[in-house]
Amino acid sequence: MQKSMHLLALAAVFALGGAIFAACGGSSDESPSTTCDPATDPSCQPGTEYDATVPTAEVGGPGAYPPGTTVLPDGAVVLPDGAIVGPDALIGCTAGSTQCTNCKDDDGDGLVDWLDPECTGPLDNDEGSFATGIPGDNIDPCKQDCWFDGNSGSGNDGCLFPAQCLVGSKDPRCPYDPKAAADPKLCPPPSDKCVKYCKPLTPKGCDCAGCCQVFDATGKSYTVKLVAGCTSEALGDPTKCPTCTQIPECSNPCGKCDFCLGKLTLPPECYPPPPDAGVDAPPPDAPVEPPGTCPPELTKCSPTTPCPTGLYCLTGCCIKPPA
Repeated sequence: MQKSMHLLALAAVFALGGAIFAACGGSSDESPSTTCDPATDPSCQPGTEYDATVPTAEVGGPGAYPPGTTVLPDGAVVLPDGAIVGPDALIGCTAGSTQCTNCKDDDGDGLVDWLDPECTGPLDNDEGSFATGIPGDNIDPCKQDCWFDGNSGSGNDGCLFPAQCLVGSKDPRCPYDPKAAADPKLCPPPSDKCVKYCKPLTPKGCDCAGCCQVFDATGKSYTVKLVAGCTSEALGDPTKCPTCTQIPECSNPCGKCDFCLGKLTLPPECYPPPPDAGVDAPPPDAPVEPPGTCPPELTKCSPTTPCPTGLYCLTGCCIKPPA
């Protein structure tokens, strides 16, 4: 999908839940605001406006936004390369060493790092497919370890999922065997070590073995095995994106108000209404907590609320990349 379509989709989402952006200071030479049209935009709220440009005084020059920058309705900024930064800072992304952490749109689809559905974690080095791009990673079709830990061995994660135990496995060397799957000796549940290590690295909508609920550009979801030939465009093609059944003991569900792989658009009820202007009301510039659910020890993140430096936004939760 073209970059402009993705940006418009994001703008529509945050027009429902974000505050109207008002630039302060600098030159008053600004482009006119754009009012959405309910006749052409189903997510439009009459009277909601957002400024699709940055004031001239803030574009170009040292320490300023580059030309071609777009502002989302809550004040977050989409840079020309597609990177999204927060409303209170020019720098909202600290580049890492992989394609899914380098703050770039590596595959040209208009989505950067974790916003790209093919990015399944901070160690993922292939933004163009559901392969991890790591040499030697996940190469044994008959024995799957933790899909998201960046290596192909189970020694560090304690995960070992025989393919014959996984519903949907069609590799001729180790196809799914319902008799074996019913035998706890041949197909035991994941160990406590596996769940403790791998589940925090597992995106919402996925299990530890790489069976994931992925959303396409229309919002339709598919439960598929993450494999090298599978891409967002190939969802629905079982020859490229084989279907699978998740392991319930080691999976993270994708809730209605959660950001998940390919799911960046949330319904309006996921965003809290603005507080009443009473005595106990928060300051007007107080940050709004992103929607979704995260473990209590993790900070929430969103397309316009980046994680603190050193953390990675994994489907709406800030995690620390494994060493």
